[in-house]
Amino acid sequence: MINKVLNILKESKDYISGEDMAQNLSLSRTAVWKYINKLKKNGYDIVSVTGKGYKLIENDILNENEITYPHIYFKEEMTSTNNVAKELASKGAQEGLVVVCDKQSEGKGRLGRSWEGDNGKTLCFSVLLRPKLPPHKVSKITIMAGIAVLEALREITGCPLFIKWPNDIVYEGKKVCGILTEMSAEVDNTEYVVLGVGINVNTDIFPKNIKEIATSLYILTGEKYKRANVLDTALKYIKKYYDIFIDSELKNLKEVYNSYCINKDKAVETMGKSTIYGIALGINEEGSLEIKTEDGKIVTVMSGEVSLRGDGTY
Repeated sequence: MINKVLNILKESKDYISGEDMAQNLSLSRTAVWKYINKLKKNGYDIVSVTGKGYKLIENDILNENEITYPHIYFKEEMTSTNNVAKELASKGAQEGLVVVCDKQSEGKGRLGRSWEGDNGKTLCFSVLLRPKLPPHKVSKITIMAGIAVLEALREITGCPLFIKWPNDIVYEGKKVCGILTEMSAEVDNTEYVVLGVGINVNTDIFPKNIKEIATSLYILTGEKYKRANVLDTALKYIKKYYDIFIDSELKNLKEVYNSYCINKDKAVETMGKSTIYGIALGINEEGSLEIKTEDGKIVTVMSGEVSLRGDGTY
């Protein structure tokens, strides 16, 4: 019933009286008032004016009522959506389950870096996948996910975002989204893959240690976004590109990815045990980044950190 009260408020463009709501729902006005108070406790901004009734003020609420995707596991706070998704996967959860939270306290990104979701401003979610692929091919999923989330955020914001290999979504060098894939597998069999996504949606201030390298959809456009809508759009594109990936892996996605890759045709250097300088040529069908070094050799980078060189030279 509380969802029915919420839907009436959403559909009403102006104030709606408690009496009208009571008649529509066959409730007493007191019962309507109680449901309104429950919605307020759940974070909904509802204005009450004597003689006019109730009006829902548009605000960003993330919960099961706001998400249209059917297979959702939601909690207000989690250690990380990836951790919870892996727990559910080990208990037999089906492919397609999406784990979402309003805040995560122990999130992590690539290379073991910490990533905590800012309550009410970031979007943290994980998608459980069970691809029938050998483990050595699973890493390609991160390339597919980069394309999917990029196109979703371009649709939402209209901003020319790009991918920094392998899967960071960036604008003018600043990161707006990170993607982390984790899997459970045996020697020749993949049990499950968890695709974790963290998007800076309405963040307005970043800590000093990352403010020079991070940005958000709000900072880019000056607009506030409903995270539930961002989630629905991202899931739409993930499904689209996952279906393509399962059919042909990266065969039909390589050129799409390369058209979005900020590293392509740029001078780059790798960070790690050894340093490689060269011009990035884009990815191959394995998802690895190919780099042409100064002596003309083509070097393949399968993982690690790659940065753009500011001077544009070798």
